[in-house]
Amino acid sequence: MTVEEFVTQLANKSENNFMYLRYVLPDIADGKYRNLSIESLPQGLQDYYEDHWRRMGMFDKESKRTKIKIVYVLAELREPVSRELIAEFAGEDAFTVQEVLDEWQQFLHRDKFNGETRYSVYHSSFCDFLSRKDIVQAAGVTLQDINARISDNLMQGMFGDE
Repeated sequence: MTVEEFVTQLANKSENNFMYLRYVLPDIADGKYRNLSIESLPQGLQDYYEDHWRRMGMFDKESKRTKIKIVYVLAELREPVSRELIAEFAGEDAFTVQEVLDEWQQFLHRDKFNGETRYSVYHSSFCDFLSRKDIVQAAGVTLQDINARISDNLMQGMFGDE
């Protein structure tokens, strides 16, 4: 295929969305689509997220519950937050949280604030994907549970154990 044909087909697959290209081009360069033709690439950004979710094994809710909790905590916070705070909100240890952050790094911003690294979801479209009812149900979590966990943790921090 010529370069022009590749560009045209990729533009069609991306539905002219730069976020799609921001994710797919590095994946192609890293060999993640080595066994696929361009026609087999996900169609649009939401399909890309779903494909990535599947490749990460996130539909297997029993073995991935920890990852799911951490990703959903980040998505619900929508603000830069430290690994330690994510660990508190998710009820997981900092090492486990860091492993998940490393695995999902392409979807995350890393910011330094007063010498501390803080993480946030790179783009709101990923949060929108996570909020889709079918994805939430397949993940076996409820956003209410995640928000309750965050709220309880914040209340405990403000008022202590009463």
